[in-house]
Amino acid sequence: MKQQATHSEILLIASLVLRINELNTGHILTIDIHQSGLRLMTFDCDNRIEGCEAIYQFEDAYLPKLRFLRHRLEKLEQEALGERRECVA
Repeated sequence: MKQQATHSEILLIASLVLRINELNTGHILTIDIHQSGLRLMTFDCDNRIEGCEAIYQFEDAYLPKLRFLRHRLEKLEQEALGERRECVA
């Protein structure tokens, strides 16, 4: 059951990365998914690295860290959608 929850979180994170990139926020997110975990990188519009976060399965609290990352990405998506609505209005 825990493995299924982990896979679900990773799929949700990957989906959020794609949706955020489609919103053209001026930042580019990349995700590398490996058997041992995942790495999320953020680039600015000039392709300079702004941030990098890696979460590995062998770390303590792997699933809670994935959930926390998903929540942060959901917030980022909501902020980007809010900015987009303001531009349209």
